[in-house]
Amino acid sequence: MVRFDKTIGPRSVFGEDDPNEEGTLQYWLKDYDIKGSYYTINCPCLSKEYEKYDFSIIEDLDCRIIINDAMEGSSWLPDEVSNFTLYLKECGIDPERVTVITQNYNFEGVEFPFKIVTWNLMESFARVRAKEWIDYNDDAKKFLCLNRWPHQHRIEFMKRMDGILDQFNYSVPDKPYDNVDWESGLYWDFPEHKKESLLYIVTETLFDSVHLKDVSEKTWKPIALQMPFILIHQPDALKRLRDLGYRTFHTIWDESYDNIGSSKKRMDAIVDLVLELNSRTDFRDMIDSCREIVEHNFNTLKTRRPEENMLNEFCI
Repeated sequence: MVRFDKTIGPRSVFGEDDPNEEGTLQYWLKDYDIKGSYYTINCPCLSKEYEKYDFSIIEDLDCRIIINDAMEGSSWLPDEVSNFTLYLKECGIDPERVTVITQNYNFEGVEFPFKIVTWNLMESFARVRAKEWIDYNDDAKKFLCLNRWPHQHRIEFMKRMDGILDQFNYSVPDKPYDNVDWESGLYWDFPEHKKESLLYIVTETLFDSVHLKDVSEKTWKPIALQMPFILIHQPDALKRLRDLGYRTFHTIWDESYDNIGSSKKRMDAIVDLVLELNSRTDFRDMIDSCREIVEHNFNTLKTRRPEENMLNEFCI
């Protein structure tokens, strides 16, 4: 039996008012035979914001507690683990009764008194929202680059694109591209992104962080839209995608930026790459040559089941 919390955390890991059911564990558990008794809570940003969740309400429950923190990658540094463990005990909760589900996949050297399970929720989310092939418009611009929040690496990249912004569909905080009401939830139904742009430049949430490694919805959007992409992210982000069975575009353009540890040098390499691609007279043919790869990635997305680690917590 699974009890779904209506008091401690928000309705969905995406937020209290978010309309997307995929942000709830109810959505992912509905087709499974549940073994045992569980109490599930949505607690985004748990490692830093745990004190806003009053777990003392459930201290007398005789069941396992599953905390869904899979929306944003909580860092879970050693001091955060210690502080959260102490907080659980103060609330009367034995940490050994607790499983935390997170998107972060880098826990080397960290010991957990509670159980930690990695689930890339946003890959699962992208799978159920992915659309079939959509053709590009004849007048599609070369690049798409969406920047909701003004992180430093996004500001730097857009400034360095200043001379070729006429080749971009882009957004920055004071210039929206897609007219989406971002406050009402995560949106994936963006066929115009595919129709109006040829190459997706993904400015991920993280660029410099060493400990927190997380793949957000931004990486999965071009895969779901069947678009080629350049990934402005942490080192080895493309390698991780390949390790999961996806393909990237090193046979078509230089992806050596993915191997560069220095943030400055990695950004320099990405800027040089985009400028070089922009100068190509065969840009549209180059994009057409990516079709086999983007179709492979789409099919991989549709067949992978990254939620299985999480579901095993309930079904074993």
